[in-house]
Amino acid sequence: MPADYAAISRLLAELGHLRRRSSWVRFDPAGVSAVELFSTDSLHLAGGTHRLFEDAVPVPGYRHLVRPAPHVVLLLAARGLVVRRGQLTTKARRRVERALEEDTEAWSRAGKLAPELGLAGPLNVLRRTVSRSAAPLPLARVRALAAVALAPDPVSTKAAQLSAALPRRIRPALVSLSGPHGTGKSTQVEALSSTLKNLGVVTETQWAPAPPRQLPRIARILSTRLWGSSRSEPAPNSGPLGPVPATPTVPKSALVRLLAHAWCSEGAIVYALRMWRYALRPRRAQVLVLDRFTVDASVALAYWFGHRRGVDLKVEQALLRLLSPRPRVSVLLLADAETLHSRRADEYTLEGFHLLRTFYAEAGERFGAVLVDANRPTEEVARDVATLVWEQLS
Repeated sequence: MPADYAAISRLLAELGHLRRRSSWVRFDPAGVSAVELFSTDSLHLAGGTHRLFEDAVPVPGYRHLVRPAPHVVLLLAARGLVVRRGQLTTKARRRVERALEEDTEAWSRAGKLAPELGLAGPLNVLRRTVSRSAAPLPLARVRALAAVALAPDPVSTKAAQLSAALPRRIRPALVSLSGPHGTGKSTQVEALSSTLKNLGVVTETQWAPAPPRQLPRIARILSTRLWGSSRSEPAPNSGPLGPVPATPTVPKSALVRLLAHAWCSEGAIVYALRMWRYALRPRRAQVLVLDRFTVDASVALAYWFGHRRGVDLKVEQALLRLLSPRPRVSVLLLADAETLHSRRADEYTLEGFHLLRTFYAEAGERFGAVLVDANRPTEEVARDVATLVWEQLS
């Protein structure tokens, strides 16, 4: 009921839950508190929606709280299947399986009520989808929606269901996690992806490699001969990295400067185009979580070409920022240099981590990333990242 819906929504907000569509979620130290809340008016069903509350099961410990009967769970899942364009999420499949375990006659009871509510077509599609262990292919999903359109349900109900199934976006929402070695980026990417999937958000992950560290061979030869210095060319696998012992000499040769800027500009442009390819690639995901992104690319350019070779990267950094896709939320995991060194001493010296941390802080501010303290235990960091991302997706 609309009045009850509004009152419960206010209460959930006061308790610290964050809303995304029909899901209200709060991330606590003990776990995730999630509530699915929607008004029956928003379902646009035929007949009386009061039938959804018949045979509801009381929730132990509460006087005025019930959960839907198993056959109603199937009907709601059937409508959700249409809204998600034939895609049955992990969470929805678990609900259906629990309902069938609780009531072996749930399919039969749902089938008797479905025509009255205008859900006969969606229920048939749900039953076929549940019988398959593998996710349906795109063509099968199109056929499922066609079956709903041709089902003998009221036209107004079918129109409302299919209208709700129209895509809200042409590409998934981008979420990026960046940070130096030792902040646990990959661990946090997997934790965030798992959390979002458990909350019913279709999520994929993508590793985004940084631009190349070295100049082309011909440029390195010219760099050594015309630059007059070989120390500006690092050996990436020679041991822990740190600041160069002295400020790199800016190349006097215009040819070397031109080659360096051309290479860095090409790296920035190619990287940005690759990120757009990831963002626009056809995929089922509602959210794409990127392991590294433009912040890390910016730091790679600043360290390998700005710090170690003395190249002025103002133009290249501006190109990278201008051409790269904008994520819905960009998270920067940052810890103290001493913490990073204790975790990944094989990658950088302590002085190297101090320098790297400075570069990341500057890049994070430049790209509008939200800072998350990665000095803390993994579980605390994961909770803060999930809260931040869910709030931005709401």
